[in-house]
Amino acid sequence: MSRSDAEALAAAKARAETKPAKAIASEDDDRLSKMLAQAKQVEAERKAKEAAERSAIESARKALEAKLLAQQQADAAARKQLMADLDAERQARQRAEMDLQRESRAQADAVRKAREEAERKAKATRTAQSGGTSAPETKSAGSGGLFKWYGLGGGSSTKVEGPASGMAQAMQVAKVDTSAQDAAQAAADEERRRQAEVLRLTRAQETAAREQARLQAEAMKQQKVEAERMALEQARLEAERKAEADRLAMEASAEELRRAALAKADAEKEAREHAEAKEELAKMERARAEKVREAARSEASAFNQRATAYDRLASPVTKKSKRDRLKELLELYKGDKITPKEYHRMRSKILSEPEF
Repeated sequence: MSRSDAEALAAAKARAETKPAKAIASEDDDRLSKMLAQAKQVEAERKAKEAAERSAIESARKALEAKLLAQQQADAAARKQLMADLDAERQARQRAEMDLQRESRAQADAVRKAREEAERKAKATRTAQSGGTSAPETKSAGSGGLFKWYGLGGGSSTKVEGPASGMAQAMQVAKVDTSAQDAAQAAADEERRRQAEVLRLTRAQETAAREQARLQAEAMKQQKVEAERMALEQARLEAERKAEADRLAMEASAEELRRAALAKADAEKEAREHAEAKEELAKMERARAEKVREAARSEASAFNQRATAYDRLASPVTKKSKRDRLKELLELYKGDKITPKEYHRMRSKILSEPEF
């Protein structure tokens, strides 16, 4: 093979190697660009989903906080109003108790004064009757009868007989009974008022107990709302943690897919390059063999044109076998066309050549 043929073969091999490498690099860049675009799209969708979930959770949290704040303000206003009502009722009850006590004292004083006045009048009447003219005590069996009157005060008793003095004594006793009845009636009225006040205080206590129960129920309701808020906050935090875990898992999966794709692309590229190089090398070997055969044919043709029969027997490019060449060599020797020395030298050379 000439030097120009070797240079041409090397140039052809370089061109064959350069072209597939560029094509492979372009394909790898396109595949990597598509993978990166898909990864970016997945990441954008994940971020949008996380943002929507976070926005929904934040809106629910703000709504719940506003509801809790309004509920707390309403509860505070209700408690304040209830305390004001309870204070007003307690003050009214205290004033009613004080008024009742004053009325009771006033009524007791009035009854006492009425009793004292009745006793004073009775005493004055007794004194006036005892200071006047009275008949001696006599026993009469007549139609007048016997009237006795015992004084109410002083421990002394005076026995008066006669119709006029008996009538006065009966009137005085009626007045004293009337005063006692008035005092008893006043005491009964006072007892009824006291019982009514006790009933009113009992009802007020029952109302306060109901209100206390309502406040406890409101407190329990507020605790329940607070628990719901805490549960919602916990759910929000759990959702954020889950979203973060999903994001990390998705990123890890995308990275693993990217690495696997790159590894696969590298393996495919290497296999393709190896196959192309092998094929190119086979092509080059076939081309080199073809050129060698062509050169051998050209050289054999040229040799056959300029060489003698003896020279053709010495050339290895001939297509004849050893047997045929030895036979031709013997014919040349018998025809005295070569010397014995040439015969033996050519025979030794042909026999030393390898078999094809």
